[in-house]
Amino acid sequence: MKSLTKRQSEIVKASIELISEGGIQYFTMKTLAAKLHVTEPAIYRHFSSKTDIILSMLNIIEEANKRFQKESEKETPSLALLEQMFISKAQLFIENPEISSIVFSEEIFQNNKTFSNRVLQIMTQMNQLTRIVIEKIQQKGEVRHDISAEQLTYIIIGSLRFTIVRWKLAGFQFDLESALKETWAALQTLLIG
Repeated sequence: MKSLTKRQSEIVKASIELISEGGIQYFTMKTLAAKLHVTEPAIYRHFSSKTDIILSMLNIIEEANKRFQKESEKETPSLALLEQMFISKAQLFIENPEISSIVFSEEIFQNNKTFSNRVLQIMTQMNQLTRIVIEKIQQKGEVRHDISAEQLTYIIIGSLRFTIVRWKLAGFQFDLESALKETWAALQTLLIG
């Protein structure tokens, strides 16, 4: 995927904010143009459709997964790498709090097959990356074997999701990174057994 221009990034950020404020039904080209103080045709100079804007939102999340995958391939899988993967997710949301409305509200896309398939693809990608790291560290004996890598993946991703959704519902009013570190400490106890 080619990177967004500065103006495209501004449009995507404003779009995410609109969805966060009022849901997907509030996100129209008219409300977006009003938020940006431009005309609708001015937006169409940067994106051909609302669909392209939404796909660009989802690409932000996918790119974060890809960056971590590249980093994880450089390092030997370890419990520390799994922790880094877990805690690093906080940075994406700290820098773009409203994106949690997109990532963890997949039901907003349930009536659009293109979007729901893309969200499923991103979720599957994250789950697979996590599961692969867990399998490798299970083989090294760093984490317990009596729970499958798949089930441990669900526990880790579920804990991440719950913490971020709780942060969103609290109006982003607590320190997400600290909360995820506390959650990770509990998860590590479970993983080691």
